[in-house]
Amino acid sequence: MGLASLLKRKLGKDSQDGSHKKSKASIPISRATAIEIATLKKKSTHTARRKLKKFGALADQPLPDDLHLDIAAERSDADEDAAEDLNGGDGTGGLASSGDGGGGGGGGGGGNSRGSSSAYEALLSSLAATNEDVAGAVELRRRELAGDSDLESSEEEEEEEDEDEDETSDMEREAINWAEGAHRKKRDKEEEAKYTEKIEEESEEEQEDEEEEDEESEEEAAAVLQLHLSNGADVNGTTTTNAASSSFLLEDHFDAHLEHQLSEDALAKLATASSTPFIDVLHQEEVKEGHEEKGKKTSKKSKLSSSSSSLSLSTSLNAWLPEAKLQASEGASLPSSAPQQLKDYGVRERLIAQWREVHSVEGNRLETTPAPPNTSNGNTPPTNAGRSDFVSHKQRALFSLLSSYNDLLYPCRGYPTSPLMDAPDPELDAVLLHVINHVARSSDRIKKNNEKLSADKERKKKFKNNNSRDNTIDDAGDLPRDQGFARPKVLFLLPMRSTAMRVVSRLLKLAIKETRVDSIQNKERFLEEFGTGEEEIELPGAANGDEYGLNAREKAAIARKPVEYRGLFTGNLDDHFRLGMKLTRGAVRLYTDFYQSDVLIASPLALATKLSEAEKDQGSAGAADFLSSIEIVVLERADVLQMQNWTHVTTVLDALNKMPSQQRDVDIMRVREWMLSDQAKHYRQTIILSSFASAEMNSLIVRKCCNHSGRIRVHQVNQPGVLRHIVPQVRQIYERLSIPVGAGPAGDADARFDNFKSVIWPRIRETARGGGQLIYIPSYFDFVRVRNFLRAESASFLGLCEYTERADMARARSYFADGRRRVLVYTERAQFYNRHRIRGVKDILFYQLPEHPQFYSELVNFLEEENTPGVGLATATVMYSKYDVLRLERVVGSERAKTMVKKKNGTFLFC
Repeated sequence: MGLASLLKRKLGKDSQDGSHKKSKASIPISRATAIEIATLKKKSTHTARRKLKKFGALADQPLPDDLHLDIAAERSDADEDAAEDLNGGDGTGGLASSGDGGGGGGGGGGGNSRGSSSAYEALLSSLAATNEDVAGAVELRRRELAGDSDLESSEEEEEEEDEDEDETSDMEREAINWAEGAHRKKRDKEEEAKYTEKIEEESEEEQEDEEEEDEESEEEAAAVLQLHLSNGADVNGTTTTNAASSSFLLEDHFDAHLEHQLSEDALAKLATASSTPFIDVLHQEEVKEGHEEKGKKTSKKSKLSSSSSSLSLSTSLNAWLPEAKLQASEGASLPSSAPQQLKDYGVRERLIAQWREVHSVEGNRLETTPAPPNTSNGNTPPTNAGRSDFVSHKQRALFSLLSSYNDLLYPCRGYPTSPLMDAPDPELDAVLLHVINHVARSSDRIKKNNEKLSADKERKKKFKNNNSRDNTIDDAGDLPRDQGFARPKVLFLLPMRSTAMRVVSRLLKLAIKETRVDSIQNKERFLEEFGTGEEEIELPGAANGDEYGLNAREKAAIARKPVEYRGLFTGNLDDHFRLGMKLTRGAVRLYTDFYQSDVLIASPLALATKLSEAEKDQGSAGAADFLSSIEIVVLERADVLQMQNWTHVTTVLDALNKMPSQQRDVDIMRVREWMLSDQAKHYRQTIILSSFASAEMNSLIVRKCCNHSGRIRVHQVNQPGVLRHIVPQVRQIYERLSIPVGAGPAGDADARFDNFKSVIWPRIRETARGGGQLIYIPSYFDFVRVRNFLRAESASFLGLCEYTERADMARARSYFADGRRRVLVYTERAQFYNRHRIRGVKDILFYQLPEHPQFYSELVNFLEEENTPGVGLATATVMYSKYDVLRLERVVGSERAKTMVKKKNGTFLFC
């Protein structure tokens, strides 16, 4: 029988059996194969099991219904053999003897046949009743015993057919396997086509839905914005009309900031961003008034206000921060409102829940009262009817500015007033929540893309064996761009370990809930290295105050220090530390390797040291690779950093966002394109938090920050100054320096020193009243310059700076108070770290005004005891220039400072 005939026979048989009930397996089986398998299954020998293994899956195939007769026939043959054994001879003779009842030996045999026959009939009846499949075999057996010739002839024909099938069983199996393979491939192709079509339909539907949602959101945002501009919106984005009482603009700028594509023109503008001045952000009413007054002339201020749509936010800032105003670079993308709900800023739900739980446990009262009235237009910004997630209006305004991803200089942060590490700090909470949310959203995006790529890989593997391709699977060129060159995304620059203790402890509390022992790994090590374990104040540079043998008097002197000093200098004051943190959804790990960390906590000194060491070991190429992908930089307590060494800060910022020298555990195909194009510095947000604004900070945000989203500065206005805090009646003389034209800020130091040598020092030397002259110098470089000059003049003086030993400090103060030294040269950093009370001061010369305004009033108040009748009033002389306008505002007030700076030459007297 040929292969063609076998296939034809097989196909014909399948079509005939189509109406029958299908078996579980789809592989067809021949009659001979089924009979052979059934026979082998009845045997329990090793040979039978070995033969069954050769059939493979066919051995587990259920038998077709029409093959039960063949199996029953074989069973009948076995039963007949068993009956012949029982009768002791031929089956027919035995049956005949039983019927005739024979005699002698035949009779005995006949008696046994009748007994066994009745038992045998009972057995057949029992089998037929219990199993339907056996019933057919029992009937065949009875017909066979009755001598049915048709059955015998059909059995002979089947035996001949089985012999033919045995001869061609191998060929038949091969043909069946080939047919099954072709059928399987055809079925897989059909399923693949259906699946691909289904995926394409679903993707088209999703794309259409997304487009519809985008259109609806754009229309809604445009409608809300139009409502803002037409009806006058409040700080929450709501209007006075009932129709828009619950509408406000969402302030989720995460995707817009990171997915923004920079054109060549935009890059050219960012290259010259350092020359772009800050512009005041005005209210809508002020903009309209400016247009009406100036007619066709449009000022830069009005351009910024109309383009940035920051009217309601500007209103909120002026209402909640009446002492400050918002300034921004031209073209900055400012937020349009300040919503009360964190979800409107794109904050993750788990972080919102943790934020609310923390504030609920601490008993912090969320803002429920409206903001104070805005004195500029007399309106009171109402609040939403819903619950607010912010502690204060000031915190909400700050978080809204942070969420816009602009570079931010925020000089309105006061010093801590409590020595407790867990003292409330709403402004720090806003910064930490912004940082945690940025890391969480970046990690969630990478995780989601990894799951999508894994699913695509499984689908691709599924269709690989069929030489087919799923068009929905992205190629290598379509991989998501969601990573940087290195894992670290956030960098905190902090001045001391005590500050790091406050920041990290609060960050851990807002980031995760400690439900397990290992929720925060290496926490004990952190508390040991960054904490002190004691509640009392420490001296600068001391690990424990008792090491210096402080007595009760000295401890009482420390307790008399100002409250901001005790709040700032509590805990570990070491300024050399580095710490890596890895944030995940369920745990936080401290002390991770920098390349495996999400957040870096370090002091500028420690990072500058590490960069210097790495440069010596590896060369300058790979020293700062771990800083190549920083997206947010936070300078906490920038005023304190300025009292350390500002050069370290600029060194670290210069090392950020450089192209790495080598690839480290990153898929280069998933690195963002703007990082590959060396544009990472244009996507970095720099946040500077300070208690005041200085020239160094302004220079930093202008020259070192080139964020494509723009720059924002909260400028303090209408500062009252500190002259009202001066107790004694003192003559305060302010002398303006004349700076040569074209000299710039660099010529200010030379002009100041020349004026001191030619004008100030001769006057001090001639009019000195037996000593008591204090020369106050903020800069250490100016201190060295003046100290060398006084040595050359053989003056009777002592120098007291931040590097002076503690014993030498006490000796210098004692000599000056006793009159054994006429002049004491004192630096601002020495006062900042020690806050000495200096006795014996009769006159003060401020070589330059201090950065901290409270230092001015403290020093002038030292003159109180020396103001005796008949001697004359004590004098405080101040040298200032036009570059000291920020310092001048904080001391004499904003209004006075404007007048004093406008006059080129002049002397001002305050009593």
